Amino acid sequence: MAASTTIKIRASKRVRDLIDRGAAAAHKSRSAFVLDAGATAAQNVLLDQTCFALSPTQIAEFERIMNEPLSDNQGVSDLFASRAPWER
Repeated sequence: MAASTTIKIRASKRVRDLIDRGAAAAHKSRSAFVLDAGATAAQNVLLDQTCFALSPTQIAEFERIMNEPLSDNQGVSDLFASRAPWER
């Protein structure tokens, strides 16, 4: 997608240098790096704030499901019973 607008920001030299180092490590231009990071951060904030609407019937069903006891899952039980790789 071609850029169609300009975003101007001010930053301290320290922050600009940090961004430049990150951009170089990612093999991106400063602009591409900042746009990617900004878009990712914005998307994460918006996804965290996303809400969904349910009817009273749907809410009751959701709460019923959430309050059910968990069924046995042998794979999960085995996973939690084993030691973490860094503890071996």
